[in-house]
This record gives sequence, structure tokens and C-alpha cells, in this order.
Amino acid sequence: SHYKDWNLTCLAIAFLCYLLTVALFPLKYIYAQNVYEWDATQLGCYISMMGWVRGIHLLYLSGTGLRNREMSRHWILHAALSREIHFDLLVVRFSLALDFTSHLLVTTLAPPSGVVFTAITALSRMGAGFLPAAHSLSLCILRASGETAEEGKLFGALSVLQATGSTIIGPTLCGTLFLRTAALIFVAGCAVSIVRSRQYCLAAHER
Repeated sequence: SHYKDWNLTCLAIAFLCYLLTVALFPLKYIYAQNVYEWDATQLGCYISMMGWVRGIHLLYLSGTGLRNREMSRHWILHAALSREIHFDLLVVRFSLALDFTSHLLVTTLAPPSGVVFTAITALSRMGAGFLPAAHSLSLCILRASGETAEEGKLFGALSVLQATGSTIIGPTLCGTLFLRTAALIFVAGCAVSIVRSRQYCLAAHER
């Protein structure tokens, strides 16, 4: 029976959604500066630490599993294609879960200290294995469908998604949301100040 395979489409949507969250990190810098009163030195240490966490995770944690898988690929390429897809899908899901958990904890718990904030946001850096796993998964899906001649087009499309999602759409959405939220907080603060001033004036007048 003839049917359309939507696996690559669903993967591309998840790929784009993940890239949109990359634009959240500059907002986290602003948040840390305002809430925890970090100076340039502390913020620089935080950024460096996030880079170290990401690098260690890619090199030694998720990288170990990827290297072990590559060692066995040369002689069981066709027989293990289904297992390759399952492995890549597992890494993708695990990375997305870490990234989502990090953003959820930051927004719901409102970390009381910079140390807790650093630990929670480090989880999203440990989700960095999503990008290489997503590229590998897309390639396996394409090979499973028999369209091996379209690999160049596939990676070209993923590169376009990565460029537009992380540098154009993501910063625009997050920046607009931040500006609207800041404006709303400013208006709410002004309204509360006016109400309190009026109540104070009435109380002073009654005295």
C-alpha cells in the first residue's frame, strides 16, 4: 500500500523547536544579572561553565555511546539499521527531556540562589546531544526509505533550519516575548504604585 512517510517531517519540527530554545540563553544571562546581581566576572564564569558542561557531555558521556556504535557500523550496516534508528531516537528523546526539564524548573521553581540556577540550567547543556543524534537519525531514516541519493538535500535542509531557527526566528520570538513581559511588569508596577499612593493619601486625609 502506498503511504507517505512523515518521520522526517516530525523530526524536522522537533529540530526547529529545539533550536528555538537556543535563543533563551541570552535572556538567562539578563535574568541572572538582575535577580542574582551578577557582575561581568560572575557572568563570564557562568558562560564558561556552561561551555565546559556541554563539551564534557559531548566528548565523554553521549560521545562514548556514539563512538561504540560507530565501531560496529562498518560490518552490520544493513542488518543493524533498525537498531541504529532506535539508538538515535533514544538519544534524541533523552536530550529533549533534559532540555525541557531544565527550562521547566527555571520557570516554575524560580531558583533562590545562583548556585541552584547554575545547576538547573546545566541540564539543558547536557541535552546538547540532540543535534548530532538528530542528524544521524535523519540520515538513518533516509537510508531506510531507500533515498540515499538525497543525503545532500537532507543536510542542506537541516542547515537552513538550524540557521533560521537559532539566529533569526528564535531571537525574534524570545526578544519580543521579553519586551512584552517587561512592559507588562512595568505597567503593573505603575498601577500598583498609583493604587498604593491613592490609599496612602486617603488614609492621611482621614487622619
